[in-house]
Amino acid sequence: MLADNADSRLQWFHDPASNLLREHQHYLGLEKPTVAIWQHEYDVLNQRVASVRPDGHREANSRKGEVLTEGKYQKLEANLPSDLTFKQ
Repeated sequence: MLADNADSRLQWFHDPASNLLREHQHYLGLEKPTVAIWQHEYDVLNQRVASVRPDGHREANSRKGEVLTEGKYQKLEANLPSDLTFKQ
């Protein structure tokens, strides 16, 4: 997919399951045109688990009701007061 104007061009690249794998953000209106590339990672259930920013920093995405700790998802309710629980 592509969207553009005089100042910028945006490109999106998807896999066969329609997951957004990469997005290219071209900044054309700057003194020195540049491009920023975001990359996205998915698990076997096609849920986004992480994004890599243009500066190379990897941001993990948490799942609803869970928190990513040391590379593993843990139920958030374990850290809540005993009278609070998640309902499904």
